[in-house]
Amino acid sequence: MKLIKTAIIALTLTVSAPVFADNPPTVHKADGVDILYDVALRPAGFVATILGSALYVALSPATAITSLQPPHDTFKTFADFIIVNPYKFTFTRPTGDYNFPQTEK
Repeated sequence: MKLIKTAIIALTLTVSAPVFADNPPTVHKADGVDILYDVALRPAGFVATILGSALYVALSPATAITSLQPPHDTFKTFADFIIVNPYKFTFTRPTGDYNFPQTEK
């Protein structure tokens, strides 16, 4: 009887596994309002990228001091936050997609 119960549970879990799969992402069609928002947000993202780059260079000595302690990834983390995120928002984000993932894990 235990073998039958185990087989039924295993079969049920095997058949129901596709239920837990992620749904494919929905494609967002940009309308006129999204394009108008992007006319203002893209230049702001470009300015944020330039200012972030300058701030990164200015704060590099402090970042070097903080990277002495483990996990030694302060430069990468700081660069991702202050340069890469605005860059991706400005240049790689589809028009009208404001839930665009900033950093990849």
